[in-house]
Amino acid sequence: MGKALRVQVNAQHPIHLNATFSCGPGEVLALCGPSGSGKSTLLKAIAGLTPRLGLSGHIRYGEEDWLGTDKAPRVPTRHRGIGFVFQHYALFPHFTALGNVLLGHALATVTRQQRQEAMALLERLGLLELHHRFPSELSGGQKQRVALARALFSSPRLLLLDEPFSAVDTPTRQSLYRELALLRQKGTCPIVLVTHDLHEARQLADQVVVIHQGETLQAGTPLEVFSRPRNAQVAQLVGISNLFSGHFRKTDQTPGTGLATLEWTPQSRLPVHTGTLPSLPLVLTVLDKGKIPHNTAVSWVIAGEYLEVKPVTNDRGNQNVKHPSNTFEMVLNHISKLGEICLCTLLTEDGRLGPLQVNLPTTALRDWNVGIGRKVLVTLSPKGIHIMPTRTAENGASA
Repeated sequence: MGKALRVQVNAQHPIHLNATFSCGPGEVLALCGPSGSGKSTLLKAIAGLTPRLGLSGHIRYGEEDWLGTDKAPRVPTRHRGIGFVFQHYALFPHFTALGNVLLGHALATVTRQQRQEAMALLERLGLLELHHRFPSELSGGQKQRVALARALFSSPRLLLLDEPFSAVDTPTRQSLYRELALLRQKGTCPIVLVTHDLHEARQLADQVVVIHQGETLQAGTPLEVFSRPRNAQVAQLVGISNLFSGHFRKTDQTPGTGLATLEWTPQSRLPVHTGTLPSLPLVLTVLDKGKIPHNTAVSWVIAGEYLEVKPVTNDRGNQNVKHPSNTFEMVLNHISKLGEICLCTLLTEDGRLGPLQVNLPTTALRDWNVGIGRKVLVTLSPKGIHIMPTRTAENGASA
């Protein structure tokens, strides 16, 4: 039966760290954050490869305490049972691909069965015909697969992956995802993955931990982190493009309904193709979770799955159609065609509110016969609007 990894580490020199997270057996935890935020350093600390780093706190695998002193870890790296895929592969240049995979064992004592198992693993990763080649004879993606094969071959108790899929093409990446899925199905090995690919984190991870300047800013499921960031800083770090300002206001009109209003306030004046100034501010209906006081300045985000765009119709028969809450007209300000999908930027008619980013099918825009400067009907679902008080962004209050 697998064991959980629990990490709570602090350091001031030579780098700052204040990170906390845990990963259960069979789980994938993705460490996300900008370059230089300490993600790779955390992996090396877990592996016991930072003896000069003045760490305090704890790193535990099950009941084993792995965190040691500045001079030596309590449990040596070789006894931790870790599979590690380094960012730059760390292959031994004087060993072949097969030799690198077998390095977890004394090469002089490798059995015929172990060799066959290593060859079978290389075959699954598309490297069978390259097993005799040295690292200098392999491409970056091939080296990356050899490094992953080496980490998997040792049947690790814990797998640490530092940008393991960055140098491979899409078909190969999908095959590596399947290898990871097979390992997860065994349910015995925690997997900690460092990635800059936010789509990859969403697709693979059970948990996402956002790291910035050595600090854990938020930890949770991909849905929690990408749809309900703790504050505006997290929203920016995880690449949420639809991040806006506003004022949250309680309402007495519908007491007990759990609803409130959000006045969408402009962040800057933006150019737009046509339009006039509206007479009233744009007020949205939102959920009131009881965490934010009345008349609070906020930041807010909207997840793409809660954003709907439709064409504007001018038929008289549709004038009396009742639209859902938070439905209003916006203008297509920019369109970038990417094959089947168009990346669209929407602004309110006066150009003061937005830009709202949305992906629309290319066929839909063609069928609607709309282009830049044309209006569309936008609906923001109240349950998809996540609100974060501006004044408490540092302590993370949100609703």
